[in-house]
Amino acid sequence: YIISNKSIEIADRILRDMDRGVTALQGVGMYSRDERVVLLCVINRFETMKLRNIVSELDPGAFLIATNVHEALGEGFKPHL
Repeated sequence: YIISNKSIEIADRILRDMDRGVTALQGVGMYSRDERVVLLCVINRFETMKLRNIVSELDPGAFLIATNVHEALGEGFKPHL
């Protein structure tokens, strides 16, 4: 997950430079009450540094949450059975 004021720019770079899909989710910061776009992107472990570099280059103050995924099915990952 990526929370940033530059979500559109980050999503464009992920789509172009990593050839990965990105989903935009609507969020609200409960402290600030500001509406934000939260990006959701599933990558493999070899792409982690590239994603971190893109995010930090475009928005050093972005909030990035990385979590392990047990299984990813669909285009770019395992096919549905």
